[in-house]
Amino acid sequence: MSKILYGFFYLISLLPLFILYGIADFFFLILYYVVGYRRDVVMKNLLIAFPEKTDAERRAISRKFFRNFMHTWIETIKLISISEKQLSKLIGGNYEVFQQLHKKHPRVTLLTGHFMNWELYNFTIPQRQPYPFLAVYMHITNKHLNDFFLKMRTRVGSNLLRAGEMRTEMMPWRNKEYIIGLAADQNPGHPTNAVWLNYFGRPTAFVTGPEKNATMGKTPVVMSWIEKKSAGRYVMCFELLVESTEELAPYELTRRFVNRLEQIIKKDPSNYLWTHKRWKHEWKEEYKDLWVDTKPPELQ
Repeated sequence: MSKILYGFFYLISLLPLFILYGIADFFFLILYYVVGYRRDVVMKNLLIAFPEKTDAERRAISRKFFRNFMHTWIETIKLISISEKQLSKLIGGNYEVFQQLHKKHPRVTLLTGHFMNWELYNFTIPQRQPYPFLAVYMHITNKHLNDFFLKMRTRVGSNLLRAGEMRTEMMPWRNKEYIIGLAADQNPGHPTNAVWLNYFGRPTAFVTGPEKNATMGKTPVVMSWIEKKSAGRYVMCFELLVESTEELAPYELTRRFVNRLEQIIKKDPSNYLWTHKRWKHEWKEEYKDLWVDTKPPELQ
């Protein structure tokens, strides 16, 4: 079944991008106007993040987001068969930061958020800088779908590590060079297994793993995001967040990441994944010992 699924999407991926974008735009109309997939979740998130905007402005962001969302999925299918020449037209980036770090550091931690198109990380980073690339992924319950994504994401050299089994999965790499990519804006499974900071004017829980990983490994930390210029045109951005975590106070790395993440999202809100419930955990006074922001909670 997994091979049949992969073969089916492989045939679709052979279509030119302009045809695939036409298909994506058709399904955007169905998803947004007919099905209304998670439209209420997106609008609620946008209201929390941008209370100063009008309803019309937030609806415009929502529509653009859903169109970008469908483009991400159709581009993901295209990645099954895309050539290096086609990929170079699709996305560029400032990978020089890794060339500089490679002269002094055997390992690097890469932090990012859920920007579109997130699948491009697995197809560009392994090919365009000197480190092996390790990407942490969430296991998909459906075996056939999980096998499909594993095969696609490792096509050009990414090494996937399953979230929840990091200690075991990292063992073969403990004495080797690598970049490890982590989505540091994941919702924690439980609000007490987290640190809390102000994020878009509301107390928000963030996972602690990314900072712990960088601090224990004594690695420099690079912030990354993807900017969408137009359909089929992206720029992957890299920015050195800190070269030595040993110089930082506890949770300063997380504070820097959250602050930069918010700044980037504000530049183009439609390019961030709003279909997940970013604020599903409500702040409670009992979490006060987990508060790590330099400012008090911004209670609405």
